[in-house]
Amino acid sequence: MWIFSIFLLPISFLIQNSIKRSSVVNVDKSSSFVFILGLVFGAFYSTAAMLLFSINPYVQFNLPLVFFQKLIFLTIPPFAVLYLLLFIFSKNSLSDKTLLFTDLLYGFYSVYLPFTILSYNKVYSFYPLFIEPLVFLLMLTAVKISTGLLVKGIIKKIHPVFYAVFSLFLMLSLCFPPLMQTLFVLGYPWFSLFLLFCGFSMMTFAAHLLVRRLIH
Repeated sequence: MWIFSIFLLPISFLIQNSIKRSSVVNVDKSSSFVFILGLVFGAFYSTAAMLLFSINPYVQFNLPLVFFQKLIFLTIPPFAVLYLLLFIFSKNSLSDKTLLFTDLLYGFYSVYLPFTILSYNKVYSFYPLFIEPLVFLLMLTAVKISTGLLVKGIIKKIHPVFYAVFSLFLMLSLCFPPLMQTLFVLGYPWFSLFLLFCGFSMMTFAAHLLVRRLIH
């Protein structure tokens, strides 16, 4: 029952890494290193979270409050600390580090996501075991698309409006898992979660097509 939530992200990373699609900058040799670095940091971060965060942080039916808690718990601090970690330990250029950032996130959430699912759910229902891993996989896909476009934009000097659009898309990517989890824990209808997931999936697919067109 837990196998899907535990192995989805690492297997997805291995598949993507083995395909070795053409990228803006060749950083394949560093990809495995930063993934392992993400695994290690994920273990340390999970330990710290276990000591610092309450098991039941929801005090009232307040969507903005719970969303903010989830945003802090799931995405913003990990993203900030992980990029700083990559900046310190990686010897690649800044553009390469940005492209490698998603690989680091894959390693981190391969540990941290199963930890949050197994530690912060009283009942292991369908959403945390199956939907939430897909939500994070979609987030990582969106982040990879956004960072790839931003780096490509520097090389090709694309119109500044694309920077604004994909920077906004990157911020929406950070908000997507916290918002999905907020709607779930507050008991919103499954149809609401389905619409949100489908809407963000369509945005991600459209961004992917746009990136392919700009690159090729």
